[in-house]
Amino acid sequence: GQTGSGKTFTMGTDAEAASSSGDTLGVLPRFVNDMFQRIATDKTRVVTTSVSLLEIYNDQMRDLLVDKSLDDIPELKLDTGKKGLVHV
Repeated sequence: GQTGSGKTFTMGTDAEAASSSGDTLGVLPRFVNDMFQRIATDKTRVVTTSVSLLEIYNDQMRDLLVDKSLDDIPELKLDTGKKGLVHV
């Protein structure tokens, strides 16, 4: 999307947006809050979660949660499988 069009605000990856509440929360914090509320209320299951946060910028993809102090950060590539599904 175009610079300044509100992508970060909408997704809510900004630290200020993620720490706020109500109508200013973006898509990601709303989803995560809802997911953990559902997990907390369902005592009949054991749930394991894992998280990935990818950014595509200038046709390059990077993992926003990777430890940047690592010497060898793996390169991420897209692959379209036989059924048309996209895999990283």
